[in-house]
Amino acid sequence: MPFLHSKNQQGTMKCFYFASAISVLLHASHVYTLSNLANALHMIHNPELYRDRSLGTISPATPITVSFPAKCLDGSSYKYYYCEAANTAHSTEWAIMLPGGGWCFTNEECYKRSQSSLGNSQRTNHYCLDNLNTHIVYLPYCDGASFGGERGTVSLKGHTLHYSGKANFDTTITHLLDNKGLRNAETVVLTGSSAG
Repeated sequence: MPFLHSKNQQGTMKCFYFASAISVLLHASHVYTLSNLANALHMIHNPELYRDRSLGTISPATPITVSFPAKCLDGSSYKYYYCEAANTAHSTEWAIMLPGGGWCFTNEECYKRSQSSLGNSQRTNHYCLDNLNTHIVYLPYCDGASFGGERGTVSLKGHTLHYSGKANFDTTITHLLDNKGLRNAETVVLTGSSAG
């Protein structure tokens, strides 16, 4: 994973991995509690379930399209969703979320998946907590192989399936490094659920 090799000004980056959004994000000047970070990650994935207004106001997440070879199963362009930290100039903390959604095991299964939101870039809206001083990144799952597919393309029923999950992840991380300031991160939490 390319972001593991980037450095901050002191030459170090702390990276944490969790199987779910159960984590505490630490910084020299403050601690983000389990509930704030977990709620932020849960909300960007399931904004329709947002209920706890005490956490503050929300705004739409920014969808960002990344370049080839990143593709969803149906061939549509891959895009991730980004929530900028409230204090962009000083935030060096990031949380990156990989959602679940099962697998497809045959071309036929993957073709069926390509006709759904688990195989294309058609999404419902995603939202961010406005007051969280952590950059939140949500990578939609649309390759059917846990962000690991690199088979290339397969033709089936007059359609072309794109097995590009690894490129979806790698290209997103590269875009974050080059365009969003991930190179300056001091703390990164990589989290997810199920296939993510």
